[in-house]
Amino acid sequence: VARDLLLLLREQCPIDGGEAVIAYTIQYVDKTTLSYAAIFGIKKDLDLTGGEYSWLSSIFYFGWLVWAIPSNLIMQRCRPGWYLSFNIFMWGALLMCQAAANNFPALAALRILSGAFEAIADPAFMLITSMYYTREEQPSRIAAWYVWNGVGVAGGGLIGYGIGNINGALASWRYEFLIVGAFCSVWAIVLCLLLPNSPTTFKGFSRDEKLIMIARMRRNQTGVEQKRINWDQIKEAYLDYKTWLFTLLGFSANLPNGGISNFSTLVIKGLGFDTLHTALLGIPQGALVVIWIGLGAMANRYLPKNSRTIVCALFMLPTIAGALGFLLAPDTAYVGRLICL
Repeated sequence: VARDLLLLLREQCPIDGGEAVIAYTIQYVDKTTLSYAAIFGIKKDLDLTGGEYSWLSSIFYFGWLVWAIPSNLIMQRCRPGWYLSFNIFMWGALLMCQAAANNFPALAALRILSGAFEAIADPAFMLITSMYYTREEQPSRIAAWYVWNGVGVAGGGLIGYGIGNINGALASWRYEFLIVGAFCSVWAIVLCLLLPNSPTTFKGFSRDEKLIMIARMRRNQTGVEQKRINWDQIKEAYLDYKTWLFTLLGFSANLPNGGISNFSTLVIKGLGFDTLHTALLGIPQGALVVIWIGLGAMANRYLPKNSRTIVCALFMLPTIAGALGFLLAPDTAYVGRLICL
Protein backbone atom coordinates (compact mmCIF):
# COMPACT_ATOMS: atom_id res chain seq x y z
CA VAL A 1 0.00 0.00 0.00
CA ALA A 2 2.80 2.41 0.92
CA ARG A 3 4.59 1.68 -2.38
CA ASP A 4 1.42 2.31 -4.38
CA LEU A 5 0.79 5.50 -2.44
CA LEU A 6 4.30 6.78 -3.15
CA LEU A 7 3.80 6.15 -6.86
CA LEU A 8 0.49 8.00 -6.68
CA LEU A 9 2.13 10.80 -4.72
CA ARG A 10 4.84 11.24 -7.34
CA GLU A 11 2.20 11.45 -10.04
CA GLN A 12 -0.02 13.94 -8.20
CA CYS A 13 2.38 16.03 -6.13
CA PRO A 14 1.76 19.68 -7.03
CA ILE A 15 5.34 20.83 -7.50
CA ASP A 16 5.66 18.53 -10.52
CA GLY A 17 2.27 19.64 -11.86
CA GLY A 18 1.46 22.09 -14.59
CA GLU A 19 0.35 24.83 -12.21
CA ALA A 20 3.80 25.02 -10.61
CA VAL A 21 5.98 24.83 -13.70
CA ILE A 22 3.86 27.41 -15.54
CA ALA A 23 4.20 29.72 -12.53
CA TYR A 24 7.97 29.34 -12.68
CA THR A 25 8.00 29.93 -16.44
CA ILE A 26 6.09 33.19 -16.21
CA GLN A 27 8.33 34.25 -13.32
CA TYR A 28 11.31 34.14 -15.67
CA VAL A 29 9.42 35.64 -18.62
CA ASP A 30 8.40 38.44 -16.27
CA LYS A 31 12.05 39.20 -15.49
CA THR A 32 13.01 39.33 -19.19
CA THR A 33 10.21 41.63 -20.36
CA LEU A 34 12.43 44.69 -19.93
CA SER A 35 15.05 43.04 -22.15
CA TYR A 36 12.54 42.59 -24.98
CA ALA A 37 11.03 46.02 -24.35
CA ALA A 38 14.51 47.44 -24.99
CA ILE A 39 14.59 46.16 -28.58
CA PHE A 40 11.00 47.27 -29.19
CA GLY A 41 11.72 50.91 -28.49
CA ILE A 42 11.21 51.62 -24.80
CA LYS A 43 14.55 53.46 -24.58
CA LYS A 44 13.56 55.79 -27.41
CA ASP A 45 9.93 56.29 -26.36
CA LEU A 46 10.80 57.15 -22.75
CA ASP A 47 14.02 58.93 -23.71
CA LEU A 48 16.11 56.65 -21.49
CA THR A 49 19.87 57.09 -21.39
CA GLY A 50 22.18 54.08 -21.23
CA GLY A 51 22.69 54.66 -17.52
CA GLU A 52 18.95 54.86 -16.84
CA TYR A 53 18.28 51.59 -18.63
CA SER A 54 21.03 49.94 -16.58
CA TRP A 55 19.42 51.30 -13.42
CA LEU A 56 16.05 49.87 -14.43
CA SER A 57 17.59 46.41 -14.64
CA SER A 58 19.50 46.81 -11.34
CA ILE A 59 16.81 48.57 -9.31
CA PHE A 60 14.51 45.56 -9.72
CA TYR A 61 16.93 43.57 -7.54
CA PHE A 62 17.13 46.33 -4.93
CA GLY A 63 13.45 45.71 -4.21
CA TRP A 64 14.17 41.97 -4.17
CA LEU A 65 17.10 42.42 -1.75
CA VAL A 66 15.24 44.65 0.72
CA TRP A 67 12.06 42.55 0.85
CA ALA A 68 13.46 39.00 0.58
CA ILE A 69 13.84 38.27 4.31
CA PRO A 70 10.63 40.03 5.46
CA SER A 71 8.70 38.23 2.72
CA ASN A 72 10.03 34.86 3.86
CA LEU A 73 9.08 35.63 7.45
CA ILE A 74 5.56 36.52 6.33
CA MET A 75 5.30 33.31 4.29
CA GLN A 76 6.29 31.30 7.37
CA ARG A 77 3.16 32.57 9.11
CA CYS A 78 0.86 32.26 6.09
CA ARG A 79 -0.33 29.44 3.89
CA PRO A 80 2.51 29.22 1.34
CA GLY A 81 0.37 28.32 -1.67
CA TRP A 82 -1.92 31.29 -1.13
CA TYR A 83 0.92 33.66 -0.30
CA LEU A 84 2.80 32.64 -3.46
CA SER A 85 -0.38 33.12 -5.51
CA PHE A 86 -0.89 36.61 -4.07
CA ASN A 87 2.68 37.59 -4.97
CA ILE A 88 2.34 36.24 -8.52
CA PHE A 89 -0.89 38.22 -8.93
CA MET A 90 1.00 41.34 -7.88
CA TRP A 91 3.84 40.61 -10.37
CA GLY A 92 1.26 40.65 -13.13
CA ALA A 93 -0.56 43.75 -11.87
CA LEU A 94 2.67 45.73 -11.56
CA LEU A 95 3.86 44.51 -14.96
CA MET A 96 0.67 45.80 -16.56
CA CYS A 97 1.17 49.12 -14.75
CA GLN A 98 4.62 49.38 -16.36
CA ALA A 99 2.87 49.53 -19.73
CA ALA A 100 1.40 52.88 -18.65
CA ALA A 101 4.71 54.39 -17.53
CA ASN A 102 5.80 57.51 -19.41
CA ASN A 103 9.07 58.37 -17.71
CA PHE A 104 12.04 56.90 -15.88
CA PRO A 105 10.94 57.65 -12.27
CA ALA A 106 7.54 55.95 -12.70
CA LEU A 107 9.07 52.89 -14.33
CA ALA A 108 11.82 52.70 -11.70
CA ALA A 109 9.28 52.76 -8.85
CA LEU A 110 7.27 49.97 -10.46
CA ARG A 111 10.42 47.92 -11.05
CA ILE A 112 11.37 48.18 -7.35
CA LEU A 113 7.92 46.94 -6.32
CA SER A 114 8.05 44.12 -8.90
CA GLY A 115 11.38 42.96 -7.50
CA ALA A 116 9.98 42.97 -3.97
CA PHE A 117 7.03 40.75 -4.90
CA GLU A 118 9.20 38.35 -6.92
CA ALA A 119 11.63 37.85 -4.01
CA ILE A 120 9.46 35.03 -2.64
CA ALA A 121 9.48 32.89 -5.80
CA ASP A 122 12.48 30.60 -5.31
CA PRO A 123 12.09 30.24 -1.52
CA ALA A 124 8.41 29.35 -1.94
CA PHE A 125 9.13 26.70 -4.55
CA MET A 126 11.94 25.26 -2.43
CA LEU A 127 9.69 25.21 0.63
CA ILE A 128 6.85 23.46 -1.18
CA THR A 129 9.26 20.90 -2.68
CA SER A 130 10.70 20.13 0.75
CA MET A 131 7.18 19.50 2.11
CA TYR A 132 6.61 16.54 -0.19
CA TYR A 133 9.98 15.05 -1.14
CA THR A 134 12.87 13.52 0.75
CA ARG A 135 16.33 15.03 0.49
CA GLU A 136 17.39 12.32 -1.99
CA GLU A 137 14.41 13.08 -4.23
CA GLN A 138 14.70 16.85 -4.14
CA PRO A 139 17.45 17.51 -6.75
CA SER A 140 15.51 15.88 -9.59
CA ARG A 141 12.23 17.48 -8.43
CA ILE A 142 13.84 20.91 -8.20
CA ALA A 143 15.27 20.40 -11.70
CA ALA A 144 11.75 19.49 -12.88
CA TRP A 145 10.54 23.04 -12.22
CA TYR A 146 13.84 24.90 -12.50
CA VAL A 147 14.26 23.65 -16.07
CA TRP A 148 11.32 25.85 -16.98
CA ASN A 149 13.66 28.82 -16.72
CA GLY A 150 14.82 27.70 -20.16
CA VAL A 151 11.25 27.38 -21.37
CA GLY A 152 10.72 30.92 -20.09
CA VAL A 153 13.72 32.17 -22.09
CA ALA A 154 12.51 30.42 -25.25
CA GLY A 155 8.89 31.41 -24.60
CA GLY A 156 9.94 35.00 -24.06
CA GLY A 157 11.52 34.96 -27.51
CA LEU A 158 8.36 33.60 -29.12
CA ILE A 159 6.17 36.07 -27.24
CA GLY A 160 8.49 38.89 -28.26
CA TYR A 161 8.35 37.81 -31.90
CA GLY A 162 4.55 37.65 -31.82
CA ILE A 163 4.20 41.01 -30.10
CA GLY A 164 6.66 42.54 -32.56
CA ASN A 165 4.20 41.72 -35.33
CA ILE A 166 1.29 43.53 -33.66
CA ASN A 167 0.39 46.72 -35.47
CA GLY A 168 -1.82 48.30 -32.84
CA ALA A 169 -2.47 51.69 -31.33
CA LEU A 170 0.20 51.16 -28.65
CA ALA A 171 3.96 50.75 -28.93
CA SER A 172 5.08 47.09 -29.09
CA TRP A 173 6.86 47.23 -25.73
CA ARG A 174 3.62 48.28 -24.01
CA TYR A 175 1.88 45.18 -25.38
CA GLU A 176 4.76 43.11 -23.99
CA PHE A 177 4.07 44.33 -20.46
CA LEU A 178 0.28 44.09 -20.82
CA ILE A 179 0.10 40.57 -22.25
CA VAL A 180 2.68 38.96 -19.97
CA GLY A 181 1.30 40.80 -16.92
CA ALA A 182 -2.29 39.76 -17.64
CA PHE A 183 -1.27 36.11 -18.00
CA CYS A 184 0.61 36.29 -14.66
CA SER A 185 -2.39 37.61 -12.78
CA VAL A 186 -4.83 35.12 -14.32
CA TRP A 187 -2.51 32.22 -13.57
CA ALA A 188 -2.15 33.38 -9.96
CA ILE A 189 -5.89 32.83 -9.49
CA VAL A 190 -5.60 29.32 -10.97
CA LEU A 191 -2.62 28.58 -8.71
CA CYS A 192 -4.53 29.73 -5.63
CA LEU A 193 -7.27 27.22 -6.41
CA LEU A 194 -5.04 24.26 -7.32
CA LEU A 195 -1.86 24.41 -5.22
CA PRO A 196 -2.14 22.75 -1.77
CA ASN A 197 -0.70 24.65 1.17
CA SER A 198 0.63 21.52 2.88
CA PRO A 199 0.21 17.72 2.86
CA THR A 200 -2.56 18.11 5.44
CA THR A 201 -4.69 20.14 3.00
CA PHE A 202 -3.87 18.08 -0.09
CA LYS A 203 -7.19 17.13 -1.69
CA GLY A 204 -7.61 13.64 -3.10
CA PHE A 205 -5.90 11.77 -0.25
CA SER A 206 -7.46 10.15 2.80
CA ARG A 207 -6.37 10.95 6.36
CA ASP A 208 -4.24 7.78 6.53
CA GLU A 209 -2.59 8.57 3.21
CA LYS A 210 -1.75 12.06 4.44
CA LEU A 211 -0.18 10.56 7.59
CA ILE A 212 1.99 8.30 5.44
CA MET A 213 2.90 11.28 3.31
CA ILE A 214 4.07 13.17 6.41
CA ALA A 215 5.78 10.14 7.98
CA ARG A 216 8.04 9.55 4.97
CA MET A 217 9.46 13.07 5.45
CA ARG A 218 10.98 12.13 8.83
CA ARG A 219 14.31 11.32 7.22
CA ASN A 220 14.71 14.99 6.23
CA GLN A 221 14.70 15.94 9.94
CA THR A 222 13.13 19.28 9.00
CA GLY A 223 9.42 18.78 9.67
CA VAL A 224 6.64 19.69 7.24
CA GLU A 225 5.34 22.97 8.65
CA GLN A 226 6.85 25.37 11.18
CA LYS A 227 5.10 28.62 12.08
CA ARG A 228 7.63 29.83 14.66
CA ILE A 229 11.12 31.21 14.12
CA ASN A 230 13.89 29.22 15.79
CA TRP A 231 16.58 31.83 16.41
CA ASP A 232 19.11 29.18 17.46
CA GLN A 233 18.88 27.69 13.98
CA ILE A 234 19.39 31.12 12.41
CA LYS A 235 22.44 31.70 14.62
CA GLU A 236 23.79 28.26 13.72
CA ALA A 237 23.36 28.98 10.00
CA TYR A 238 25.15 32.32 10.16
CA LEU A 239 28.05 30.84 12.14
CA ASP A 240 28.48 27.98 9.64
CA TYR A 241 31.25 28.71 7.12
CA LYS A 242 29.32 26.78 4.46
CA THR A 243 26.57 29.42 4.58
CA TRP A 244 29.10 32.06 3.56
CA LEU A 245 30.63 29.86 0.86
CA PHE A 246 27.20 29.42 -0.69
CA THR A 247 26.57 33.16 -0.31
CA LEU A 248 29.75 33.84 -2.29
CA LEU A 249 28.70 31.22 -4.86
CA GLY A 250 25.27 32.79 -5.30
CA PHE A 251 26.73 36.29 -5.58
CA SER A 252 29.39 35.39 -8.14
CA ALA A 253 27.03 33.22 -10.22
CA ASN A 254 24.36 35.92 -10.41
CA LEU A 255 26.63 38.77 -11.45
CA PRO A 256 26.58 37.54 -15.07
CA ASN A 257 23.01 36.26 -14.69
CA GLY A 258 21.58 39.70 -13.96
CA GLY A 259 23.44 41.33 -16.83
CA ILE A 260 22.65 38.66 -19.41
CA SER A 261 18.95 38.57 -18.48
CA ASN A 262 18.53 42.27 -19.24
CA PHE A 263 21.13 42.93 -21.92
CA SER A 264 21.25 39.74 -24.02
CA THR A 265 18.74 41.05 -26.56
CA LEU A 266 20.70 44.28 -26.97
CA VAL A 267 23.93 42.30 -27.36
CA ILE A 268 22.37 40.05 -30.02
CA LYS A 269 20.93 43.04 -31.84
CA GLY A 270 24.36 44.64 -31.69
CA LEU A 271 25.75 41.67 -33.63
CA GLY A 272 23.74 42.86 -36.64
CA PHE A 273 20.36 41.11 -36.31
CA ASP A 274 17.07 42.93 -36.78
CA THR A 275 14.50 43.24 -33.99
CA LEU A 276 12.31 40.22 -34.83
CA HIS A 277 15.25 37.89 -35.46
CA THR A 278 16.79 39.05 -32.18
CA ALA A 279 13.59 37.97 -30.39
CA LEU A 280 13.66 34.56 -32.11
CA LEU A 281 17.29 33.96 -31.13
CA GLY A 282 16.13 33.68 -27.53
CA ILE A 283 14.69 30.26 -28.40
CA PRO A 284 17.98 28.32 -28.85
CA GLN A 285 19.32 30.02 -25.73
CA GLY A 286 16.31 28.73 -23.77
CA ALA A 287 16.65 25.24 -25.27
CA LEU A 288 20.26 25.10 -24.11
CA VAL A 289 19.20 26.05 -20.58
CA VAL A 290 16.67 23.19 -20.56
CA ILE A 291 19.28 20.67 -21.73
CA TRP A 292 21.93 21.92 -19.33
CA ILE A 293 19.72 21.79 -16.23
CA GLY A 294 18.56 18.30 -17.20
CA LEU A 295 22.16 17.14 -17.56
CA GLY A 296 22.98 18.70 -14.19
CA ALA A 297 20.18 16.74 -12.52
CA MET A 298 21.40 13.52 -14.15
CA ALA A 299 25.00 14.19 -13.09
CA ASN A 300 23.86 14.83 -9.52
CA ARG A 301 21.92 11.58 -9.53
CA TYR A 302 24.58 9.23 -10.94
CA LEU A 303 27.81 10.65 -9.54
CA PRO A 304 28.94 9.48 -6.08
CA LYS A 305 27.14 10.95 -3.06
CA ASN A 306 28.06 14.43 -1.82
CA SER A 307 29.16 15.59 -5.29
CA ARG A 308 26.76 18.52 -5.59
CA THR A 309 29.33 21.30 -5.32
CA ILE A 310 31.60 19.46 -7.77
CA VAL A 311 28.72 19.25 -10.25
CA CYS A 312 27.99 22.94 -9.68
CA ALA A 313 31.59 23.95 -10.39
CA LEU A 314 31.93 21.75 -13.49
CA PHE A 315 28.71 23.08 -14.98
CA MET A 316 29.96 26.65 -14.65
CA LEU A 317 33.04 26.01 -16.82
CA PRO A 318 31.19 26.46 -20.16
CA THR A 319 29.84 29.79 -18.88
CA ILE A 320 33.39 30.96 -18.22
CA ALA A 321 34.55 29.63 -21.59
CA GLY A 322 31.65 31.34 -23.41
CA ALA A 323 32.39 34.67 -21.72
CA LEU A 324 36.09 34.49 -22.64
CA GLY A 325 35.25 33.44 -26.20
CA PHE A 326 32.87 36.36 -26.63
CA LEU A 327 35.43 38.77 -25.21
CA LEU A 328 38.43 37.56 -27.22
CA ALA A 329 36.77 36.74 -30.57
CA PRO A 330 37.25 39.25 -33.44
CA ASP A 331 34.51 41.87 -33.75
CA THR A 332 33.55 40.45 -37.14
CA ALA A 333 33.06 36.89 -35.84
CA TYR A 334 29.30 37.38 -35.47
CA VAL A 335 28.32 33.71 -35.55
CA GLY A 336 31.11 32.63 -33.21
CA ARG A 337 30.28 35.36 -30.70
CA LEU A 338 26.57 34.47 -30.87
CA ILE A 339 27.41 30.82 -30.07
CA CYS A 340 29.58 31.97 -27.15
CA LEU A 341 26.72 34.07 -25.84
